[in-house]
Amino acid sequence: MLALLFGVIVGLALGLTGGGGSLFAIPLLVYGLGYSMDQAVPMSLLVVGITSAVGVLAALPSKRISFKPALVFALSGMLITPLGIQQAMRLPQPMILMLFAALALLIASYMWRRSLKAPDDARVVRASFVRENATALCRFSPDGCFRINGPCAAGLAVAGSVTGFLSGLFGVGGGFLIVPALMTITQLSIQSAVATSLLTIAAISSGGVASAVFQGVQFDWGTALPFIVGGIGGLSIGFAVAKHLSGALLQRLFAALIVVMAIFIILRNMAEGGLV
Repeated sequence: MLALLFGVIVGLALGLTGGGGSLFAIPLLVYGLGYSMDQAVPMSLLVVGITSAVGVLAALPSKRISFKPALVFALSGMLITPLGIQQAMRLPQPMILMLFAALALLIASYMWRRSLKAPDDARVVRASFVRENATALCRFSPDGCFRINGPCAAGLAVAGSVTGFLSGLFGVGGGFLIVPALMTITQLSIQSAVATSLLTIAAISSGGVASAVFQGVQFDWGTALPFIVGGIGGLSIGFAVAKHLSGALLQRLFAALIVVMAIFIILRNMAEGGLV
């Protein structure tokens, strides 16, 4: 039952914010279900990847997924994810958890600032497909076709590689990085970036899962299946609820929860290490 409940939490966060649900997957698996980091990372990628894939199917009718940037982003990430998984298996668990907490605090800080400075970017549901972005590396032609030139491909590849490495190291889908990266590099709106990020998360996570299986990782399906079912249920609820809530308020609430989680991880590791 715990796995089902935790899955709902992860899926709900993913559905409400378009990314970041995996930030809760790792601490829930480690502290809630007693997993070690080398077990939790591939499990998190499996759950988040399948949940995101279901989100992609739900987003297809809206035609808001931009496949060209997703392909470049995802391929770059999938190539680098195995390196992150290898590092996760080599580094001490306390170090990875502390680094994870530091990353979570940075993400929370970014989300809070964005909710204050650009509240319209948090209004996922009402955004259009394309937005004006004079500094974007990637452009849409007048007929609506996405164009990829050298700088555009390079920007997407670099962002995808960074996301892929962090996905493998921390077991995160990377939506919290993919969405702002897509909005910076391309002219995609927040809603289209969220939908496109779900496809990218699913692809990068599947690459990480395949790499973990190749390295001999075996999944506990007794935990994985209810976690996935809960994640899909939470995702559906999140999509429905997000239509009726203030995006900026959601971002700040989500950021506050991430800070609480990160502080808990830091204090727990300090206590286990005899530092407090």
